[in-house]
Amino acid sequence: MGKQNHYDYFISFEKIAAKGSEIARMLIRSFEEFQQETLPDHLAAMHQLEHEADLMGHEMMHHLARDFITPIERDDLIQLANELDEVIDAIEDVLMRVYMYNVPSILPDAVSFAKTILHCAEILEQSVQEFSQFKKSKTLTGLLIEVNRLEEEGDKLYTEAVRALYSNPSLPPLEVMGWTEIYHRMERCCDNCEHAADVMERVIMNNT
Repeated sequence: MGKQNHYDYFISFEKIAAKGSEIARMLIRSFEEFQQETLPDHLAAMHQLEHEADLMGHEMMHHLARDFITPIERDDLIQLANELDEVIDAIEDVLMRVYMYNVPSILPDAVSFAKTILHCAEILEQSVQEFSQFKKSKTLTGLLIEVNRLEEEGDKLYTEAVRALYSNPSLPPLEVMGWTEIYHRMERCCDNCEHAADVMERVIMNNT
């Protein structure tokens, strides 16, 4: 009999999380090199990354429907896959809102916020890389705590960035409204990273 191919869910999670970091780096690049006329190109490139991550998720669900034995509970596999997908979708949504609201330039607070999102996505990626060893990893718990800390940092950035918007009388009202929504979407990126970390934390608690 031929050897049965074994699908590695943890490797798939690592690949999807890496897409999250990649798309976060692209968000910063789009902000730092911002030009309205090239924004559609950045959006198209970002959407390609999101599509590649979606294909990975679909492949995982295909195997999950067929596999009799899974390394952790099926519900946990599904939820972690969904949460990692939400991280990528949320980051793409930020740039989409920049395009939709036709903002003329990128505010400094937005660049700082994007860097926090990237940091959060990168720490989440490191957490996912450790996840297959969750029963004996010496660093996973600390990484998950750091994701939670960065989510709190994102909350503070959101509060201060929105306050700065409404404290700036030189900004046109429509621009203030647009950036209010964009900042809200940026705050959700950090929230979604935390949600993914929460799934991993629950798996640790239920299996150790």
